[in-house]
Amino acid sequence: MKFRGYADKVQRAVARARRSATDRRLVWLLERGIAFDGSSYLTEKQVEAKYRGKRKIMPYLCLSDFVRTADMVRIVPVEAPKNFTADITFRKGSASDASLPIVVKRTELEIDYPYLTGELAALIGKNQNWTAKAAVMLQLKGDPKYHQKIRASTTGYVQRYSDAARQKLQSHLAQYPNFNPYARG
Repeated sequence: MKFRGYADKVQRAVARARRSATDRRLVWLLERGIAFDGSSYLTEKQVEAKYRGKRKIMPYLCLSDFVRTADMVRIVPVEAPKNFTADITFRKGSASDASLPIVVKRTELEIDYPYLTGELAALIGKNQNWTAKAAVMLQLKGDPKYHQKIRASTTGYVQRYSDAARQKLQSHLAQYPNFNPYARG
């Protein structure tokens, strides 16, 4: 059975577990995390007892089922202008290279960033200019968790904010009711 991505590295660590104390400890920690039942962890001796006397270790570990069924992917955000696509090239990596192929995560702007600046201002009880300045002061603008800048024309952009931005602004206002983004200092 051939595993891919992170699974390749896990399989190699399991294969070296008998010879390497470091790999043996890694296998124990991974097995312990996967087999955790909510109340008690496996000890190192319990994990070693599972595969003691067996030629191949992998089939006797819970880790084997996890590696076989889990998606071993690494997410790399890629920013591209509207109506652009990304070309993805798959290649075989070497054991010494940690890089993996890319998985593209798409964002639904209307769902993930539902508020325009004016709508966000209405929700927090401030005006649009105050909200835009506060977003800059609190470093929400430019942070993908809170904000997206969308090109609307040749020179114009629309600012969209997530629900996390609304919550952060509201909590900041609750904590500092006299907050003024126009104040210097």
